[in-house]
Amino acid sequence: ANTCLGSTPFSSSSTTSSLIAITSLLREVWPDHTKIWIVPFLNAQGQSLSRAGFEYILAKHVKTATTKVPSLATKRISPHVLRHSCAMHTLQATHDVRKVSLWLGHATLQSTEIYLRADPTEKLEALAAMTAPSIKRGRFHAPDKLLALLRSSSADRRSRYAQ
Repeated sequence: ANTCLGSTPFSSSSTTSSLIAITSLLREVWPDHTKIWIVPFLNAQGQSLSRAGFEYILAKHVKTATTKVPSLATKRISPHVLRHSCAMHTLQATHDVRKVSLWLGHATLQSTEIYLRADPTEKLEALAAMTAPSIKRGRFHAPDKLLALLRSSSADRRSRYAQ
């Protein structure tokens, strides 16, 4: 119950056994801690890396990378863009919105549906899979009077513009 990954508590049975093993290992390493937090990245003070801290580090590395790839200066690179790119690549690789939802930690699939609408390759694949409807040539034949009228009106227009 006290085990969390970041700020997300886990309760599903599939992750419980893994977390029990990790928790027991962490309690051996940090016996004084009553609440175990699994933090993959730490800041300079040994605390969990905040969003602002990650933005700072990302901006620093983007600035460094811009010296080798100048076009990066015109790009918007943020944690949100990285998260969105990761979601789109996961969707394109797996074609499974449930896996994207799991990876992003969304509570419901509705939160993940935006990625379905954002992926143009899904639309192109659906379009390629469709076959064009077969249309038979119609049986309509214009009456001679109608054709004569159309020919005369187009001839009149041509003569007006020729003058």
